[in-house]
Amino acid sequence: MADKIFYTAAACCAAYFVMVAVYTGMASKFHLIWLCFAGILLLLGILAARQQTGAIQIPLWLRAAFGVVCAALICLFLWAETLVISGGHGQPDPGAKYLIVLGAQIRGSEISRPLAYRLDTAFDYLEKNPETIAIVSGGQGSGEDVSEAEAMKSYLLKKGLEDERIIEEDQSVNTDENIAFSRELMDSPQDSVVVVSNAFHIYRALELCETQGLSNAQGLGAPSNWIMVPSYYLREAMAVVKYKISGQI
Repeated sequence: MADKIFYTAAACCAAYFVMVAVYTGMASKFHLIWLCFAGILLLLGILAARQQTGAIQIPLWLRAAFGVVCAALICLFLWAETLVISGGHGQPDPGAKYLIVLGAQIRGSEISRPLAYRLDTAFDYLEKNPETIAIVSGGQGSGEDVSEAEAMKSYLLKKGLEDERIIEEDQSVNTDENIAFSRELMDSPQDSVVVVSNAFHIYRALELCETQGLSNAQGLGAPSNWIMVPSYYLREAMAVVKYKISGQI
């Protein structure tokens, strides 16, 4: 029975990897983790099958130790995932002085779908709160013809947002810098601010806001494409664990 469970899980991971590869063109190497999971689960299935037929004998203590390690990792993952999921569903108060849109990869100068979700969500808030100033945050990375901030500003202008309501922060290369550099463009760290990103990203972003002294920050989570949800939430849970261990949040 155990071998069939492992084989089924391996097939699911491999199938998901193919779906993501087709959808994204492997824009991110992180998605290879699903292929790694498939290989590990396949190996475990083979070992379980051989154990059941008596071809090999795995010591009980080794199986018990493996089970304990797996249980600990699952608990760690569930704890981090609970934080990630709970952080993405809050609704910010109206009338914030600033709204920070966290950048995401663009292709040339074209907005990617995850970033478009963020910008559309931000625009909805900005339309309802005409006094709020937008800070679009993101530098220029590999494969990008312009900074993410410039592309984001162009997108919002095309949607009808006034130029004078947009401030560009075009030097940051990660979430830490998104928050830190955007903070420098605000009148005061005590100003009310709404941070916009995809829902899975909000918990870590708000924790970084607190660490960096933005005491009046709230999150606004944007949707994600359903195909990418497992990959996004797995990666973010791993990022939260890393940040917690390193003391960054």
